[in-house]
Amino acid sequence: MTPAFVKKTLERAQALSAPEIFRLASLILLILAFGAQIQISRFGRKMRALEESRRKAADYAAELRSVRQVKAGRSAETKAAMSDMVKAKRTLYETGLALQEEKRLLEKQLEIMTTYLEVDQETSKINLSRGDQVIKDFPFAYSPLLSVGKENIPFSSLCRITAKERFAAPERGKTEKTEAGLQWSPPESGETARDKALGEFVVFTDSPLVFHAPVADAALHNAYPHLCAGLTLYSAKALYDKVFIGNKVLIKAVPARTATEDAMPSPKSKAKPRQPEKKKAAPAAKKQKPLPKSAKTKRAAS
Repeated sequence: MTPAFVKKTLERAQALSAPEIFRLASLILLILAFGAQIQISRFGRKMRALEESRRKAADYAAELRSVRQVKAGRSAETKAAMSDMVKAKRTLYETGLALQEEKRLLEKQLEIMTTYLEVDQETSKINLSRGDQVIKDFPFAYSPLLSVGKENIPFSSLCRITAKERFAAPERGKTEKTEAGLQWSPPESGETARDKALGEFVVFTDSPLVFHAPVADAALHNAYPHLCAGLTLYSAKALYDKVFIGNKVLIKAVPARTATEDAMPSPKSKAKPRQPEKKKAAPAAKKQKPLPKSAKTKRAAS
């Protein structure tokens, strides 16, 4: 509204009478009240819209919180399940390792139980067998077994391997049961080298039979009473590596021989087999020369 319009309106109002001014004022108040009501209704609608928006936002936030709680619970369940699965896999792996180790031990025990030696004195071979199958055979020189250090050493046809030693002295430790308990007396080998009497790769049994490699000192060897097979170094090492403590040894009974210190066959010196003599080929018959015709006629006439 311009100042001119306001001035003109005031001049007109001064010209009106009191009743007209009252009616005009009432009209203006009605117009102002109507406008205020319109503004209030608009403000109320905005407030209701804001309230609806706030309610929707609160519902959405509550839904998000519930979804987050559900996801958190599922995440915790998944973590717990994964942890349990890892523990189960670890337990399964450890159980598998334990079963493999137990299987290996059982197979080894079965191999030890089914492996045995058969000393065949007729063929001069020691057969390493497992079940009914011969795995390997080792030739030996003294057939029958050589009784060393004592004549006619008694022995059993069935014995077991009790010890394996790379370098062994003939003096063995002794065990004795007393009231105080089990006493063990260690062997006294003195200053003698341990491998001079029995050599290397020594296998003891619970009988007088001892498997060993060739010895370095025959006098020390003959001073130790035992049954000797006369193995070579290769056979003694192979037998030492393949047998186990506790294996059975079956000896086919043949009377044992007695060796003296002066004349004892050495395992290294084996008699060479005689080669068959080659027969001389008979000389080829000489070819006769053809006779001339004159000679043929003379032979025919005669």
